[in-house]
Amino acid sequence: MKNQRQRRNFRSAHLLFVSIFAFLPLIPCSGFTIQRQSSRTTANTKSVSSTPAGYYFEIAPCPRCYRCRPCPLNTGWQGKMMRLLGASGISSFPGEASGFEKGNEEFGSVVSIKRFAKPVNYDTMIYVGPFETERSAIAAIPDLCAALDEVGLLESSCDEMIAKREGSTFYTRGSFDVSGVRLLPK
Repeated sequence: MKNQRQRRNFRSAHLLFVSIFAFLPLIPCSGFTIQRQSSRTTANTKSVSSTPAGYYFEIAPCPRCYRCRPCPLNTGWQGKMMRLLGASGISSFPGEASGFEKGNEEFGSVVSIKRFAKPVNYDTMIYVGPFETERSAIAAIPDLCAALDEVGLLESSCDEMIAKREGSTFYTRGSFDVSGVRLLPK
């Protein structure tokens, strides 16, 4: 009697395991889904995307300031700059231009601008724009100056920034180097 009960329990357990393993491939595994999503998120933070054609301002930390110490420009300056510009209704992003040709124009030509998901390091540049025309870009300089002054040290006025421009490099004294760049349509 005891042996028969053990055999029946063994058969029941055996049937239970077989049925579970038979339906297991049909049940989605939530742990696998979460793992796939997190690997996609990691890929997105390192991803690079292209940017639309137009006029941009390239903002870089002044190398003289970084060497002199103490620099008024703190690590993470890009995030603060982008938040301030966004509050003014001006788009900006971290990135890197290639094929920059300086000229006598206010906006030098670039071949491409790589758009990063987030700043890579202290020297990652911020691109402000795109603006459809040179005139609309120049009109945004007062808001740009206000953000520059709040994030770092800006010892010159917005008027000097335009009047003392040398080619596509806009005059600034302080924590930043500002250049005008134009990304041509492909």
